[in-house]
Amino acid sequence: GKHVVRGETVPTVALADYFHEHGVEEAFLKIDVEGHGFSAWQGAAPAADKVRYLLAEVLEPEMSQTLIRDHGFFAYYVRDFDLVQSRAGEFEYHEPHWNWLFCRLSPEALAARLAHTPFRVTAATGLAGPPASGDGHGV
Repeated sequence: GKHVVRGETVPTVALADYFHEHGVEEAFLKIDVEGHGFSAWQGAAPAADKVRYLLAEVLEPEMSQTLIRDHGFFAYYVRDFDLVQSRAGEFEYHEPHWNWLFCRLSPEALAARLAHTPFRVTAATGLAGPPASGDGHGV
């Protein structure tokens, strides 16, 4: 079969407006917009104080840097069950892992919150290299 491509106009709303209209006070937000995460975040930024956790596919370094610097988030590169802290939003990507978790929990607080799950918080000492432990689970 042949695919047919047609344009379609879809109504949009800024996330900050949506939060306000629907009384959202605490959100776990997932942004996956194929490389346009920074633009999507700009619509949510006015309501950043309502976002407790943000899971986003980040392909633009300025997005993670802005979330850390301007909104007080800690950044964790999601690599399977490892959440690798990135102090300034830097990281070497390892396919197929493109997602980041942003939250205001320090590595210690996040590790405590996730203590009874398969997730573990690890500290990065710079860009990711080979697994430090030799077990294939991050740095």
